[in-house]
Amino acid sequence: MSRPSFQFYPGDWQRNAKLRRCSHAERGIWIDVLCLMHDNEDEYGMLRWPLRDIAKAVGCRPAELLKLREKGVLKGADPGERCEPYSFTPRHAGRDGEPEVLIPAQDGPVWYSSRLVRDEHVRKKRGIGTRFGDEPKTAPKPSPMPPFGDGPSSASASSSADDAPPTASRKRARGGQETNCPAQFDVSDEMASWAVSLGVAVEALQPQTEKFLDHHRAKGTRFIDWKAAWRTWMRNTVEFGQRRAA
Repeated sequence: MSRPSFQFYPGDWQRNAKLRRCSHAERGIWIDVLCLMHDNEDEYGMLRWPLRDIAKAVGCRPAELLKLREKGVLKGADPGERCEPYSFTPRHAGRDGEPEVLIPAQDGPVWYSSRLVRDEHVRKKRGIGTRFGDEPKTAPKPSPMPPFGDGPSSASASSSADDAPPTASRKRARGGQETNCPAQFDVSDEMASWAVSLGVAVEALQPQTEKFLDHHRAKGTRFIDWKAAWRTWMRNTVEFGQRRAA
């Protein structure tokens, strides 16, 4: 089935050092190239086209695509060139796993987005039953929640029952001070992978995060660990979807 969307995190786009080196025009070209790679169902996130064909498809000059390659945004090689391998090191529970080669060394033409290739690898490896799935799958069981190194352990994750101000003894036990919702709330790759492994559809991550933030900002909720509260929201999202499907 054709994928209707791909993951896009505005915070990552705005902070990426390689993209910050690019002009607005170059970033516009890159979005068009990403769309082409997204539409390639046979090898998601890749194009085995000569650079001039990609340039023609997105309406730019080959020299502009070469600038994206020089800045490390577009990766790959043209005919007659050698593409370097691309490896991905998975991370779980604060530990690095064994590196996995996602794009082996090979002759061009081959061009790819490392982010799209990595996201597709994670999706397939976790066997997610999203509407992109290659075959129907039952909802996965929640995996053990990895710590993200940004707050207390999962035992202190906030739930709806935590909306009431905790006692001083509870504050001391949990550590830290309660705060209002941060103005900038970024969902890291590790957080996104955890949510997807829980059963949250890839395309639902951003909308659910926005609902979570709007809900608690409207209520003026205060939490010690906002990312733990986000994880609780995502669990409830999965559980509610399962009850509706039952």
